[in-house]
Amino acid sequence: MAYYDLNQQRKQEIENNLLALMQETPYDQIPVKALTDNLQIARKTFYHYFHNKQACLESLMDRLILESNLNLIALPPNATPQDMYTERLLFWIRKKDFLNTIHRNNLSALFVERAMLYIRQEDNSIQSRLSTKSLISDEDVLYFYISGQVHLMMKWCREGFTRPLEEMVQISLRLALEPLLRPEEE
Repeated sequence: MAYYDLNQQRKQEIENNLLALMQETPYDQIPVKALTDNLQIARKTFYHYFHNKQACLESLMDRLILESNLNLIALPPNATPQDMYTERLLFWIRKKDFLNTIHRNNLSALFVERAMLYIRQEDNSIQSRLSTKSLISDEDVLYFYISGQVHLMMKWCREGFTRPLEEMVQISLRLALEPLLRPEEE
């Protein structure tokens, strides 16, 4: 196995350990020592990968956001927006423990912030659909879109994802795409 793979594996192990600890203990009460003791690693090993506990949490969020988008690449080129939202929703349903933990620890705003950062840096498809001509307004519209999608998914997660998948996809599509459509030229 390549050195990079081992580094990535160790980094994910630390992130997953933080998530597991957060399921039992509030995030703000988890010291780095608990992370290192639980994994039986030296503190310097933790600090090799992360500057602090916040960086570990952000890395976990970033990885899951990236994974949710990488799943879309596997879809056929003729995939519809409905196919894409179905795949994305299925991904997050599989990550319901993460979503519940983020909610219980009042970290939804940070999750939205990390999703916003990803969209700004990596995903131009959403930004290209924004209907305003102002960068400030576009940022506000993008925030509204991302925070709405994240909070809706968190709501469904708290409800146990009991609604039919097709209904959740249709609601997501309607709320995501309709407000972002460019108004018809007059």
